[in-house]
Amino acid sequence: MSMETKISIVVPVYNAEKTLIKCIESILRLDCNDYEIIFVDDGSTDNSKNIINSFAERHEEIRLFEQENNGPASARNRGIKNSSGDIIFFTDSDVVVPVDWIKGMVHYFGDKKLGAVGGGITPYSMNTLSEKFEQHRRERLYGNEKKFVDALPACNLAVKKTILDEIDYFDESFKFASSEDYDLCYRLIDKGYKILYDPAISVIHFHSQTWNGVFRRGYIHGREGVKLRRKMGISTVRELVGLGGLLLLPIFVFKNYPFSFVLFGFVYDLNVYFGRATGILKYW
Repeated sequence: MSMETKISIVVPVYNAEKTLIKCIESILRLDCNDYEIIFVDDGSTDNSKNIINSFAERHEEIRLFEQENNGPASARNRGIKNSSGDIIFFTDSDVVVPVDWIKGMVHYFGDKKLGAVGGGITPYSMNTLSEKFEQHRRERLYGNEKKFVDALPACNLAVKKTILDEIDYFDESFKFASSEDYDLCYRLIDKGYKILYDPAISVIHFHSQTWNGVFRRGYIHGREGVKLRRKMGISTVRELVGLGGLLLLPIFVFKNYPFSFVLFGFVYDLNVYFGRATGILKYW
């Protein structure tokens, strides 16, 4: 991409006062001369809006939009539609981005068939077993090698604005922070574009790494994954057959997790299956 490429950063915000300052400060430190930062407050009831406004008073590149709570997909769309960039960078309000975040991704977009670029996710700390488990799960999911992939999370993702226009943005029927980003990526792939994963471009995520938070995410991912597969045309019968994998769960767990994580992997995957069962009842 040329040096004149315009960059917009879109950040959905919901009750993020505990991590928001670190997020904003990291974005303001980016090694890039010209970019806009668009925060969309999705109906926060804490001090998030005041925190953003305090920074906006001192930094003209920061803009804040507000809406009633409607989920991160809706908030990101609000940001996209009010952006002026050629490439839209997405991250979340509980994320710290590296100083070379923009430069690390933007040079890849010289490839006209490349629609999006994403990177790795690192937890804020790796001191507890739950944090180590979550990082192992992510590395198993995305790997540690640069490659083309089918989907990546939106907390570390850059997409060409023209492609977002072409695929009609995020699907706002996804109300939770789960599957809405994969849905966007799958539609991008369906249009013939590529998604590049570069794990060296890694953000720090403050996502809850307690066992309760990890297991709850497994349940939500399982439930919302059903909604995504329904949209993709997967039949109810096929979805029900997929639940049969629960019978082989112990085998899968021993295959996919090191011994120290076997018990936690079993509970996590069990929560995923409970989420899938709930999703079938909820979305079919």
